[in-house]
Amino acid sequence: MADSGHRNPRSARNARSALILGQVSSDPERHYRQLKPLADYVAERMRDLGVEEGSVRLAKDNGEMAALLKSGEVDWVGETPFSAVLYEREAGSQMILLSWKDGVPSYNCVFITRKDSPIRSLTDLKGKKIAFVDAGSSMGYHVPGLILKRLGIRTVPLDNPRDEPPKDAAGTVFSGSGINTTTWVFKGLVDVGVYSNIDWENPEEAPPAMSRELRILHETRPFPRSVEIVRPGLDPAVKNKLVSILLKAGKDPQAKAALEAYDRTAKFERMDGLVLENMKEVRWLLR
Repeated sequence: MADSGHRNPRSARNARSALILGQVSSDPERHYRQLKPLADYVAERMRDLGVEEGSVRLAKDNGEMAALLKSGEVDWVGETPFSAVLYEREAGSQMILLSWKDGVPSYNCVFITRKDSPIRSLTDLKGKKIAFVDAGSSMGYHVPGLILKRLGIRTVPLDNPRDEPPKDAAGTVFSGSGINTTTWVFKGLVDVGVYSNIDWENPEEAPPAMSRELRILHETRPFPRSVEIVRPGLDPAVKNKLVSILLKAGKDPQAKAALEAYDRTAKFERMDGLVLENMKEVRWLLR
């Protein structure tokens, strides 16, 4: 728990203190609106621990957020498992709960191609074009990029999908959206598209008129959709109360608006054996 008027989180608790929820953001106004209701909801239920307000702190990238967690300037973050592992390694933070963001506990990465494509495995991707979604997408960029790296497939950025890739590498291009990825693969502008199974199963991102001509080339195991993380050194009483409040929030009518703002989170739950096993895959990919 960090003092709201000072940067030193290790100082003695003053009369006014805040629980600080953080997030990496490229759109501070929007993300502040998403986070502040949940920060307030939790803080209101921690009065007995001296918490008087919920606060939001935004960072420009994962490196800055790791530094804020390590210094104690952020107490709690909800992020993808890949960012969570980075914070674990660089800041010593701890994952405490699984979040059902967008109403789902997990998702996975799918590589799609045309049904009439000669490509049969990921090892066939040298000399081919791949459409990622955008540089901030876990399933539409980070995970497939790590998988290709593990397979020894070099990737080369292309300016647009009509450019030709080198013969000894896969050419990559950003589509900007799920529907663009589907369309580009359907029209043959790229050989393979990559995004989440949520996109593949969404008729707005993969319309049946196109998806019936496509097939899944490769599908990863499920990864946690999002996890809640706390900074090292957070008062155990505060950490335990935070876990208790979040576990109950999914069934609390007073939390409904805050959870909806927080990326349409349905509920929080403890990280069971399967989730922990899947986190091993995340750590392996990030080695």
